Amino acid sequence: MKISEKTEFILAFAALVIGLSGFSAELQKIPVDLGFHVYNLRNLGLFIFELLFFSIYLYALDSIRYGISFLENQKIFKYLQRTAHFSYMFAIIFPLVLCVVWLIVLITRNFPVLYIRNNVGVIASISSLIGVIVPVILTWFQVKLKERAVYEKINEEASKLLIEANNLVKEKKWRLSVIETFRLLELMFRNRAEELGINVNRLSFTRLVYAFQNKGYITKIQAAKLDQLRTLRNLAVHSDENISKEQATSAIDVVNEVSRNLVSASFTGGYFENKVLSALVKLYPKHHIFPQFQIGKDRRVDFMAEGPQYTYYIEVKMVDSLPLIRQGLRQVQSVLVDNEDRGLLVLPLTAKRETIDDPRIKVAYFDLQSEKFSNQHEIYNWIYGNNH
Repeated sequence: MKISEKTEFILAFAALVIGLSGFSAELQKIPVDLGFHVYNLRNLGLFIFELLFFSIYLYALDSIRYGISFLENQKIFKYLQRTAHFSYMFAIIFPLVLCVVWLIVLITRNFPVLYIRNNVGVIASISSLIGVIVPVILTWFQVKLKERAVYEKINEEASKLLIEANNLVKEKKWRLSVIETFRLLELMFRNRAEELGINVNRLSFTRLVYAFQNKGYITKIQAAKLDQLRTLRNLAVHSDENISKEQATSAIDVVNEVSRNLVSASFTGGYFENKVLSALVKLYPKHHIFPQFQIGKDRRVDFMAEGPQYTYYIEVKMVDSLPLIRQGLRQVQSVLVDNEDRGLLVLPLTAKRETIDDPRIKVAYFDLQSEKFSNQHEIYNWIYGNNH
């Protein structure tokens, strides 16, 4: 539910509370027996309203950051957002908890077994505790699942854009390549903004660059390059001026340069994967390598690299057993579309050797101690052939 929809709901609830305020004395006389204590309906209604109002107040606090530059990149607002989501959802669930506990007390008080009737308070207390803990856990998981769903959507969209931009370069469609590359950059910005709880719709691209620069995600020089890229993208969209191959490739260079600061922390956070990335950068020194994301349902790899002739989809797996290795090979194979795609599976040095029938796929064995591929010469020749 959007913030505006939540606000409308709370305003409607507030109107209901105000409308019933004329019956305040009567509502105070309506008891709600929860076993361990008897509350009145008015006070319970006010408590729920206070929870809802608290959540909207936190949303309002979050909104003021966009008018004060030094507050825009403060991560504390991410926690305020979570608290607001939690307070709102718990306020919605809480009346159901009250109804369930009240029914349990009603039934047990009138139950014919004397032992149960004499322990109504204990039963009600346990029921209330469970009734509070379970919604808290469910609410927390719902908040986390919602955040994860946002990240996964960004992952999938970014991967598709990355592949599309790469294909446009191959087709020499420089103008469209610049546009798609900039869209990819915006998604990378959105990913980092989500970590800080920033609503990208509230900040211009320039202000986002400034916020990330202040946070240390990008340097001053990179910020200047991004401003040039924004100008180039506007030129590609709003004018008939020709876009050159050099301009299109420079756009990809800029995105490649800043991508490690913008996405590697979230998408390739494992120690083994990051060490492999450092080695892959040396393996593709004159070409682009991006952390890769979700391509589609059950289709993903860790990195995508551009070689002299082919696009390489690279999956990193720290596994030793043949069944898991074969699973990794199938995963790499699933993302290869045509003969211009190649796959590379990176395994630890200790992994068992497996015969591969598909000539488009190779296995690289990474020595974590030396931080090099043990069969680097073989992989290098496979990538560059007679070109180097």
